[in-house]
Amino acid sequence: MSIQSIPSRPLTYRDLESERERTTATLELIDGEIVMTPSPVPRHQLISIYLATEFVNAVTRRQRGLVLSAPLDVWFDDANIVQPDIIVLLNDRLGQMTDRLIEGPPNLLVEIVSPTSRVRDRSLKRTRYARFGVPEYWLVEPEANAVVVHAEPDGTDYRAVSIETGVARAATIPDLAVDLAALFASLPG
Repeated sequence: MSIQSIPSRPLTYRDLESERERTTATLELIDGEIVMTPSPVPRHQLISIYLATEFVNAVTRRQRGLVLSAPLDVWFDDANIVQPDIIVLLNDRLGQMTDRLIEGPPNLLVEIVSPTSRVRDRSLKRTRYARFGVPEYWLVEPEANAVVVHAEPDGTDYRAVSIETGVARAATIPDLAVDLAALFASLPG
């Protein structure tokens, strides 16, 4: 008896949309595989709101672009659709926003690490964001009260990486700075 393999194909945006009709879970598509993300905890959401507020002050209020938050799809290609925690589109990329999603790499993406997303955010998403040319990626590490700022994508990873525990400054957006001590001190518990 011979064993035959069943041909498979990477899943696409159409498959992702079909699966989303069957569940309320947060689903992303990374390299043609559907990834489910559990609902965020309150601390995660507070960090997201506080950061987004700082970003709005530096970007939207100064008429430099828009700040958006999850859940919102960012479409890199038909096999890679993600929902970062915070998305920054400067004026030069506002045309990437459609009625349903962001098409192409935003100027800056933020992921807030949780116990269930640690490996995916630190490695898998980071390298995908670099591969698709996202100029800057912030990885918020709540357990360390730190932000890892990634910049200068080279197609496989980021060439510039800094770990910030005092003030996190954007590498690509002037005047975007977040006082991390104040941010994390303002969180309950």
